[in-house]
Amino acid sequence: MGYYEGHLVLKSFKPLSLEKGMWFLNKFGHNTRKEEVELYQLDKVPLDQETYIAKNGYPLELYIVDPMSQFEDDRCILASPNEIGWWDDGEDTDELFTVTAKQLNSIFNDYGGLVDIEVAENTEDSLMLLSEEVITPLLYQQLVCIRYCQEEDYIEENQTDNNEDD
Repeated sequence: MGYYEGHLVLKSFKPLSLEKGMWFLNKFGHNTRKEEVELYQLDKVPLDQETYIAKNGYPLELYIVDPMSQFEDDRCILASPNEIGWWDDGEDTDELFTVTAKQLNSIFNDYGGLVDIEVAENTEDSLMLLSEEVITPLLYQQLVCIRYCQEEDYIEENQTDNNEDD
């Protein structure tokens, strides 16, 4: 087991009707140096769905994709919307938690959408059978486990940018 860097992306879709739990997006600071997004879920279905969509846009689905693959390639999707569910708080605990909007917002705003996803490690035998490395996310109760991006280059660069803002 290990972690692999993925990219959390949003894809809008046109539903037949709105449902409780659908994801939507607010943008703040548009065209400023520190543009931020806020993902939120519907807690109740609005009475006038057409007006709600006109004001807020269509609902969104969350995907985790391999930033090293071409998007036309089916193998680029590491996790589909119905598979994103578990959160790993790090090595201090073995417990998994349900992913929250707060964590997803932090991934977009603080990590540029980069996220670590738990994957099965390829063995030398499996690599010999394949022409290239295959990334296989681990599923626990049909859900993947994610955590904040741990790539040191990104973390150091982000901290430098934050210090320049001070």
